[in-house]
This record gives sequence, C-alpha cells and structure tokens, in this order.
Amino acid sequence: MGLVPRRPSSKGRQAAENSLGRFVRDERWNGLSAGDVVRVAGHTARGRHWRFRAHVTNTSNGASWVEVALVEGPPPARRPPWPEESGRVERVRSFAPELVSARWRRHRRSAAGERTEGQQPLF
Repeated sequence: MGLVPRRPSSKGRQAAENSLGRFVRDERWNGLSAGDVVRVAGHTARGRHWRFRAHVTNTSNGASWVEVALVEGPPPARRPPWPEESGRVERVRSFAPELVSARWRRHRRSAAGERTEGQQPLF
C-alpha cells in the first residue's frame, strides 16, 4: 500500500493564494527588524529568549499581531546574525502589538553626528 502524493488542482491552488493574499507581513516594524531580541509582556522565557519575526495585518478585517519565535539559550549581548545562529526555535507565537517591545534601544547617529532615538541632550 503506497502513498500517492496529492497535487492540488489549479483552481484549489488559486483559491489558497487568494485566501492568503489578505495577510500582509512586514519584517520591519516599530524600530524592529526580523531577528531582533524582544520582550513579551507577561511571558517569561527562562533559559530562552523571544525574537521578532514579523508584524502581520489582515487586510480584510484590520486585525494585526506580531509573530515572535521562542529560541533556546540565553539572549545575546546584542543582535548577532540571524537565523545562522545556533539557537533552536522551540515555537512561533503571535501576540498583540502592545505586548511586544524591543529588548534594547538602538542608538543611531544621523549624518550630522547627532544621536537619535531615545537619547536626551546632556546640556
């Protein structure tokens, strides 16, 4: 008794593409990019850490959520290369956008040499 691989019909394939087309995935959101370490309010990750994957919006009803991955091992000091790092993804979860925040603030310098994002002038 052998298993026969199923091939979806062109009509079924088109219906699947249309139903998934309503979801818009952004790998950059709110200062985060895919692979950044994040905090999730109310969810501890002992011996593991959360990494941002994408911000998803359902265009048919306006709902939005944030996809994060729970990765084995302690969080790195800063953002190492992703996904080449050696951590094993335990699970992928979705949370409301207000529950997800950056683990560290990024401090970038503009072309004029001024600090941006979260820096207050000293004088």
